[in-house]
Amino acid sequence: MGRGNKGSISTTGQTRLTSFSLAQPNQSHPSFSDALRALSPSPSNKNRSHPTSYHCFLVSDYYKKHKDNNTLPRQTRDPIHATVLHLKLLKWYDSVKLLRKMPWRKEVDILTLSQQERTQRGYEVWVSETMLQQTQVATVISYFDRWIQKFPTLASLAKADIEDVNAVWAGLGYYSRASRLLKGAQMVVNEFGGVMPETVKRLEEIDGIGAYTAGAISSIAFSKRAPTVDGNITRVLSRLTALHSPSTAKSTTTFLWSLADVLVPPNSGGDEQLDHHGGPNKPGAWNQALMELGATICTPKNPKCGECPLREECLGWNEVRTLAHLRTLPTPAPPVKDIEDCHLCTPFPVIRHEHSVTQYPMAKEKKKIREEETAVCVVEWEKDGAKGGDKMVLLQKRPEKGLLAGLFEFPSIDLDPSENSTPKSRNAQLQELLDSLLVDTLPSISPTSTTTNGKSQSKNPSPIRIISTTSLGAITQIYSHQTRLYHILRVIITSPTLPALSPSSKSSTSVSTTSIPGRGKWVPESDVKGSNVGGAIGKVWDVRMSGKAGVGKLSGMGNNNARDGSVKKVAAGVTGKKGSASPKKREKGRTKEDDDFLVGSDEEIEYEKEEPKRKKKKRLEDKVDDDREEGTVVAESASPYQGKKKRVIVISDDDEEE
Repeated sequence: MGRGNKGSISTTGQTRLTSFSLAQPNQSHPSFSDALRALSPSPSNKNRSHPTSYHCFLVSDYYKKHKDNNTLPRQTRDPIHATVLHLKLLKWYDSVKLLRKMPWRKEVDILTLSQQERTQRGYEVWVSETMLQQTQVATVISYFDRWIQKFPTLASLAKADIEDVNAVWAGLGYYSRASRLLKGAQMVVNEFGGVMPETVKRLEEIDGIGAYTAGAISSIAFSKRAPTVDGNITRVLSRLTALHSPSTAKSTTTFLWSLADVLVPPNSGGDEQLDHHGGPNKPGAWNQALMELGATICTPKNPKCGECPLREECLGWNEVRTLAHLRTLPTPAPPVKDIEDCHLCTPFPVIRHEHSVTQYPMAKEKKKIREEETAVCVVEWEKDGAKGGDKMVLLQKRPEKGLLAGLFEFPSIDLDPSENSTPKSRNAQLQELLDSLLVDTLPSISPTSTTTNGKSQSKNPSPIRIISTTSLGAITQIYSHQTRLYHILRVIITSPTLPALSPSSKSSTSVSTTSIPGRGKWVPESDVKGSNVGGAIGKVWDVRMSGKAGVGKLSGMGNNNARDGSVKKVAAGVTGKKGSASPKKREKGRTKEDDDFLVGSDEEIEYEKEEPKRKKKKRLEDKVDDDREEGTVVAESASPYQGKKKRVIVISDDDEEE
């Protein structure tokens, strides 16, 4: 019996009224009958009820192994063989794989390579896959080229110093990735004789290589039949099977990794037609094709379903088409009795005109962004009696683990979130910190206790004298799980000789700090930006160089309700002086992009004005997560296959180790 008028849809995978009608659903799809029942409204079915086998319509010779191990449920009737997908996706991949000009994407026959060439191939894939974690392809290309130029072989990387490694990595974010690459390369040289392992099991023995990276290296570099699942592949497989389940659930990860393994083609023994597609390395080409599909077609928002080579097999897309034509389709037969509902999916109500493939995968629960504060002191030294010239600046190296591991910073203190900090309390804590970092005693750094001409007000046996202390306001740095406000104090000191720094044996302070005695150095002020500093410290230095106070604040700090009044004063200028521009008035030469922040959250980005009340959401098509420094331009093209240009800004450094 007919159900009425035809529905219509856009090619972005969401049911809407458009100027053209959507094609009829694929009624030969193995899961079509279950889809029709799941999507048809009834008193007993309001939440897309379906059996677990609904998602199990793709099979290969490797399915039985997973079924026997209970990592995959039984398949539905008349399933689709994986070779159908292999032919379609690899043919499409052959037509697009060179368009984005990735230097690590090479088509080589591993059987023709020497052992040295095999290791080199594995090394290049390893570097690229590590860089691509949490980072856009457009950004990685230039970093990859610089990396290979600096460390052309695995052996050359193993000999490198962490400072050199961080210098090449600077600005790419998630700096722990760089240190893990270095440690992993040293392990390959010391424990594997300088030869890259080729199997997933052996690769996972290397420091810093997990299941995803091991599968990517093994398949792409060494042509092994190994699955890999990243954010793009998770999205593709979830939509392909219409899987709506919590991403962190063990049942979800087990299903996706098992399905990924079922779908990886062998290098030989498959369909003869497959010999003409995917090159000599079928497993590597397949995994890269899935990633490419997720990055360019099956994107987080506005997917191009009409252009997808797997659109006829995609259950998520078939659901949308089914809903669009639901009134014209036959009434579904009643379900077979005693069939349990899907144990993988989380139910959700089906709303005909809102149902979309973007409902898959299930959205992650957004983590609450912490708000933290740091007091930072820019300590500058000039020789007693000298006028002008390059000052020396004190930098401290952060611990080798944790946030911004191994990078340099100005002496800093993480403030207790349970206490409302004031300029006086911050100065007191910074005083204690600086006393622990310098051998000689530092006079009081309180701005009210300092006079001009470098003359101290109190008797002090220390050769160090303070010339000036100045509050430089605050800057805000956005990390993946926190927003941090940096209160900046600039202190200029003088003495006959460069002040000696405390050894590591000096007792630590009572304040919470990553600036530890024995890890400091003096650098010329002209070398600060080139000293492997993170994004926040770079912004602090920019404020110092500009001579204008920072106007950063946390979301709870309105212009009229700053926690201690200091941020409110900063908006009017340094230490409350008149004449500085209002933060609402854009400086001459400042662009709109300079006034915007991008805040990353999983695949989604929130586009925030400096006025927090005004928000609109934006999403990047080629991302999984964001970890760029705020204000970094990472791409100039809106689509990897089109010429239209668009400027994209991304967020800051990493928050925590992965």
